[in-house]
Amino acid sequence: MDFLAFIQRLFPDLKQWLSRLPDKREAHKLCFLQSDALLLGIFMFTFRFPSLRDFCVSARADEFLINLGSCFKIQGVPSDDGLRYILSRLEAGQINWVLKNMNETIRTRKILKDQFILDEYELVVMDGSGHLASSKIHHDCCLIRKYDPPPNDDDSDRKLIYMHHELVLALTNKFARYTIPILYEPIRNTEKLQEFEKNDCELNAAKRALFKLRDHYPHRKFIISGDNLFAVTSIVEQLQVLGYSYLFTAKPERNKEVFFNKDFLSFKVQSLERLDHQGRRHRYTYIENIDMVATISRTSSKRPSPKTNLLEYEEICSEGEILYKNAWITDLPLNETTVVELALAGRARFSIENRVFNVLKNHGFNIEHNYGHAGNLPEVFFGLALIALVITQMYILWTGVHPKIRASGSIARHFRNLQVLITQTILKIETSMPSYLKFNLVDKINYNTS
Repeated sequence: MDFLAFIQRLFPDLKQWLSRLPDKREAHKLCFLQSDALLLGIFMFTFRFPSLRDFCVSARADEFLINLGSCFKIQGVPSDDGLRYILSRLEAGQINWVLKNMNETIRTRKILKDQFILDEYELVVMDGSGHLASSKIHHDCCLIRKYDPPPNDDDSDRKLIYMHHELVLALTNKFARYTIPILYEPIRNTEKLQEFEKNDCELNAAKRALFKLRDHYPHRKFIISGDNLFAVTSIVEQLQVLGYSYLFTAKPERNKEVFFNKDFLSFKVQSLERLDHQGRRHRYTYIENIDMVATISRTSSKRPSPKTNLLEYEEICSEGEILYKNAWITDLPLNETTVVELALAGRARFSIENRVFNVLKNHGFNIEHNYGHAGNLPEVFFGLALIALVITQMYILWTGVHPKIRASGSIARHFRNLQVLITQTILKIETSMPSYLKFNLVDKINYNTS
């Protein structure tokens, strides 16, 4: 099977990375290897199985064990509860270490094209999303939301929803041709937060994740892109300390001082307009070196307001209708040679919604299904889904599989076909795969699931 051979060719050390993660179980009681359990979790998401039990039942077939055993030396498949027990003691940081090794492998092989912004920065998009919610199943780390029941509900008390959210950082380029997860941070409650009846939030998770990003990738220059939630002084000041640049969505409702200063200093505002081959006008309006917050609000803290630059962009069709409009704040220089590229990078932020969260929830990964709730299972399964997403994204970018995907009709259907093949047929593993894999990063990828 070319898919298994592709994984071996692109990530030959994947099994070794997983085997290096510490196992907290007692050595004399081990029946199944932790690295095998991790690989099984990855393949459960890769082959789009609807549940953990369905996967464990199908994986015990002789054909499945022979196919995976020939490539990854998997010795056996535990029950669904046994798999949960093995994975429950892992932590998100260990999964992040595997993601780091995978991304460094992709980088050293120079697979990604048009990777740099302004010839020196890599674009990292950051966003959070929920993947589990229940009114019954919960533990101490769940986020809690209260809501009022409908009037016809017999229970007059306010009800509670227990949730799990994750913050994801993913590498992309200005054309959003790919979105490769490189790190994730659980948004979870702690004993200290529970003492004050507070929930953890995306901002706090972002502050933790940015420090971890610096630890994992100390020598890489990133532009951190995110929505308007992150366009606050605390995040901007932390990025300045870490040496990262930023490109955050700006809105007049939340960044009042930025837009007020732009209007007040209107004589400093510059503009640029370009016409493309489709007759659409692209209008760029920008101003540099303005305060993020009011100076008077910083008097008590004796800290100067951080300076920022504002870029506004409009795409206008030939009939005069505005097709797209947005604004960003950034610390990068704005001029006629940079605003076009930065506007493209700002628009690429939506790739994390389309190619990470949407794919995980609606294209066969079933990440909103409760695979387990004990220990760190929600975070671990989410991390394994991200590893599977990296593998599948690189696989569908590989030119060797494009004819087979077109013949299947969609990417999701192609992986469902692989699921049937690997569990019902003893496959011949492709041994003649070239050492150099060619990837297509020009054509847009269609995630049609029909």
